Amino acid sequence: MKPSGICKSKCPRPRLSPIQNSKSSTQIKCLGQKIVADIMAIEKITIKRKATFKSAVVLVSPRNNKNLHRRNPTNTCPKLISSAPPQPACSATLSAAFMESQAGGSVFSHVPQVPEVPLYAMQAAYGKDPSPQKLNLGIGVYRTEDGRPVLLDVVSRAERLLVNDLSSFKEYLPITGMPDFNRLSAALVLGADSPAIRDNRVTTAQCLSGSGSIRIGADFLAKHYGQHRIVYMSQQTYGNHPNFFSAAGIAIKTYRYYDPGTRGLDFQGMLEDLRSSPTGAIVLLQACAQNPTGVDPTMSQWEQIRQLIRSKGLLPFFDCAYQGFVSGNLEEDAQSIRLFVADGGESLIAQSYSKNMGLYGERVGALSIVCKTAEVASNVESQLKLVIRPMYSNPPIHGAAIVAAILKDRDMYNEWSNEVKAMADRLMSMRQHLFNALRTPGDWSHIIRQVGMFTFSGLSPEQVAFITKEYHIYLPSDGRINMAGLGPKTVPHLADAIHAAVTTAYLLITGMADSNRLSAALVLGADSPAIKESRVTTVHCLSGSSTTARAHSSSTSFTSSDRRQNALVGHLTAEEDQSSSAMDAHKNSISASPTSAHANSVFAHVVRAPEDPILGVTVAYNKDQSPLKLNLGVGAYRTEEGKPLVLNVVRKAEQLLVNDMSRVKEYLPIVGLADFNKLSARLILGADSPAIQENRITTVQCLSGTGSLRVGGEFLAKHYHERTIYIPQPTWGNHTKVFTLAGLIVKSYRYYDPATRGLNFQGLLEDLSSAPAGAIVLLHACAHNPTGVDPTLEQWEQIRQLVRSRELLPFFDSAYQGFASGSLDGDAQSVRRFAADGGECLIAQSYAKNMGLYGERVGALSIVCKNADVASKVESQLKLVIRPMYSNPPIHGASIVATILKDRDLFNEWTIELKEMADRIISMRHQLFESLRAKGTPGDWSHIIKQIGMFTFTGLNSEQVAFMTKEYHIYMTSDGRISMAGLSSRTVPHLTEAIHAAVTRAA
Repeated sequence: MKPSGICKSKCPRPRLSPIQNSKSSTQIKCLGQKIVADIMAIEKITIKRKATFKSAVVLVSPRNNKNLHRRNPTNTCPKLISSAPPQPACSATLSAAFMESQAGGSVFSHVPQVPEVPLYAMQAAYGKDPSPQKLNLGIGVYRTEDGRPVLLDVVSRAERLLVNDLSSFKEYLPITGMPDFNRLSAALVLGADSPAIRDNRVTTAQCLSGSGSIRIGADFLAKHYGQHRIVYMSQQTYGNHPNFFSAAGIAIKTYRYYDPGTRGLDFQGMLEDLRSSPTGAIVLLQACAQNPTGVDPTMSQWEQIRQLIRSKGLLPFFDCAYQGFVSGNLEEDAQSIRLFVADGGESLIAQSYSKNMGLYGERVGALSIVCKTAEVASNVESQLKLVIRPMYSNPPIHGAAIVAAILKDRDMYNEWSNEVKAMADRLMSMRQHLFNALRTPGDWSHIIRQVGMFTFSGLSPEQVAFITKEYHIYLPSDGRINMAGLGPKTVPHLADAIHAAVTTAYLLITGMADSNRLSAALVLGADSPAIKESRVTTVHCLSGSSTTARAHSSSTSFTSSDRRQNALVGHLTAEEDQSSSAMDAHKNSISASPTSAHANSVFAHVVRAPEDPILGVTVAYNKDQSPLKLNLGVGAYRTEEGKPLVLNVVRKAEQLLVNDMSRVKEYLPIVGLADFNKLSARLILGADSPAIQENRITTVQCLSGTGSLRVGGEFLAKHYHERTIYIPQPTWGNHTKVFTLAGLIVKSYRYYDPATRGLNFQGLLEDLSSAPAGAIVLLHACAHNPTGVDPTLEQWEQIRQLVRSRELLPFFDSAYQGFASGSLDGDAQSVRRFAADGGECLIAQSYAKNMGLYGERVGALSIVCKNADVASKVESQLKLVIRPMYSNPPIHGASIVATILKDRDLFNEWTIELKEMADRIISMRHQLFESLRAKGTPGDWSHIIKQIGMFTFTGLNSEQVAFMTKEYHIYMTSDGRISMAGLSSRTVPHLTEAIHAAVTRAA
């Protein structure tokens, strides 16, 4: 039985995500179409053109004066875009899918194929276009004069220094990221002398570029902001902005920002909408170089915005993605933010280094939250950790290390500043070139008035389509042009295309040979009802001359209201003066504002969260001054000398990458690096896997194992009929948080037997037998964390049969492939058994342990489906999970993995190094067991050599662990888990003494 594509039951219809539900807010219509509502409201409009061309006055009479279609009537709130995150598919559809799965079909058969994100679809179309004239002006990435991707010289230099530094490692970063990076990022955007920094009132967390910073901030506000959980954003904004906040559960409203009549700022509309917003609402502001319009407020306007926001008690949330790209001066482009921070109020700032350092693919960004006091800032940081940890545990190290190296070295910082200035200057130059090249009807001066990377051209979707089809120029349908993609050689081509689109396209499409009708169509849109119904009178005039034309309406005279409306189209000076007066009246109320300097903190209620139980071990270890201290907590491999290890094969791969002069740091696709995904699937399933050969598997790059589990969990919460997941008891401490925040209900099944310190196989079978049909089951592929206890292959077969007979959905966590036995194929047998039976399953992979890429955050999520069609649909939906989380994954770690996996010599070298690590862990097990036996420590310690992988579940209780930490300075988790990879021949005796003392003392 195939479920219908449309649910005919009475259950609520599935609510589409913002990406599916509506056009991006950046996809506004062309100038003429956008202002039709204004025309019908005020009954007439004047369009001025350049002095070298004629101007036209177009008068339109409304059908019914009583039903005027206004853009945003006075005293009404902006339209609510979304009030909740995307909802899962309705229960009837999911139930039908489950019935089909029981009949041998796919549990994901109901998952619909969603179209590609428009910008990425455009990118794909550009890639397929064979025309030598093709030009990509879509995705915002900087290009050289020759149209090539650019890697800044200073970035290349910093990266070489890092890769050649043999003392650098790839250890896990703290949850909030690299401390140097955070400190320097805050200083960059706030100013080194900022009182907020000096008073420790700022907490900064490294995130995944601007996208990840906004999402983390949104998730934090959704949980801890006590005011209205509504965010106001400009009507024209970055297309992913609504998705970040919707996914976090924050309602979205808009304020007016862009005026299509002037192609500038609708400052009065912006003030009116913010003034009518509820006290305490969040306001998203773009710090500079507004995307997509290129329209920024002046500093005097920013000051009025600040006063209004503080007087209303609104909470400003800045998106700072283009610092340095407007003026070429890093300090000047941060002035809007510094205005708000200097007043002592609270705010959030999301930073990105994609544009100004060209680190698009490295995903480097920061979230700073400016608080009222240092204590509040500290509490806020502790809660931010609880947002980050279940999403991807900790951020990637490579990009942040590049940024920190540049920011803290004066010479490199100056070199970077010069390169930023050169990029900004070239953008200004391209604006002037394009403006000069356009000999096209209309006023194109907005091209040189707008700033930053983008120009909002005013071209309509039809004109854009014409330009793409006839001239092979690719840009979004809203007419946004990436000025950084232009060069002197391509400006004439674009100018010709725009000219043809404006003057010729309408003639071709509508057959309007009449120049008067063409002028009206250029203003109102070719499909305007006013034109079709002959309700428009158009008169050509000399530029600047005053013309009166009669529309077919009962009123033909201009009123004072009409004159005011026309003044608003052309000038902002009067409204700025009016706004200044209005703001003066509000100054006295600023002191009472919830976000002003004189009020209590809006985050005063945020409590300090405890340290993560696992990572908190390292925090305590680092504070210990004892020379005997030993860290056996966090699972990171150490050499016999107790040193962190970077595999030789990893260093070789990195050298190959940095020496490849053709390599750039472009954005990866949403699903990540294609080679990495393909090779990761082969590694876990085997190159001869039927699922791979039949294209029944979709693989997406994620942020190590944690990120893979979170993406898989969110996908299942939205698209799987059963939202209960069973996890082993015990399991990795982060599993419960990951799946709970993904939207699943977490239950447990028996796994470990404390009496035997082995597998409670009977309990496992009983609990899974009683699980509801269709439930999700989390399985550790090998080297179970924390117990080190794995089923035998015979037991795995019984588990497989039970899981399939009960229609349970297996979700594998494969974090230690190769670490259990030293064999990559041997440690993948459990997963391959399930994939080989033709059933469906999910697999989360991590390269943290087996390649030592802890800090690079490299992982993959694979979903094995029943057929290729379902796999394709599932992948399309995974993109809708990833895109609002961090847009796309980081490039460096995935490139290292792909380089090793696709080169036979490097792959063989890796397997040898991996075997050496696994063998050393096995050796440590035997040494510890023999040492305890020789010491005569009470009890049976044979489980140490029976358990496998990185960890041993010692059986020590929390009191014994506390004793060992206090008396012997040995750090481990309170459940008695020991990282065998942290031991060495030198430290085994010290651990033996501590265990013996703890056991005999307790006895």
